[in-house]
Amino acid sequence: MSNFDFLNIKWPTLAKLGKQAETYYHTDSNASMLKMRMFGEQIIDLLLAKLKIQMGSYASQDDKIKELRRAKLNKAIPDLFDVVRRMGNKANHEGYENKKAALDCLISMYKVSAWFYLAVTKDESIKLLKYVEPKKAQQMVPLYNIEKFKEEKKELEEEHQTEVKAVQEETK
Repeated sequence: MSNFDFLNIKWPTLAKLGKQAETYYHTDSNASMLKMRMFGEQIIDLLLAKLKIQMGSYASQDDKIKELRRAKLNKAIPDLFDVVRRMGNKANHEGYENKKAALDCLISMYKVSAWFYLAVTKDESIKLLKYVEPKKAQQMVPLYNIEKFKEEKKELEEEHQTEVKAVQEETK
């Protein structure tokens, strides 16, 4: 069971990324942070679409976070995105591994996704509680295969674009 399972209702791609990040948390904090970075990049696009904020196709995550700050959202939301952006960049560009930083990323994106889910769906039937740290798996998680990662990233991007378009259609 994943803390991000509630996202399956509306955004299965996000739920999948969240679950994968939790899976890697104990065995590969670097991979966990990379998954949360991907998660952050995807959910911010959904949030911007919901706010009807258009960004250029070459806008960086930092540009998008700055735009959220200008939109005068709850200050915590852009700050949480920024935590994940910085840690994800460090994981990606420096090979950074740190279990506490990975947990901070998981908690940050859990808070953002819970807030976003409730704001968009108005569904109060689910019980979003405090983030529960993933339990250590009994069996070893296989090492991350970079070729599989590239394929998976492409598939997730295609699914993500479909989800962004759906949010845009809902807000018309």
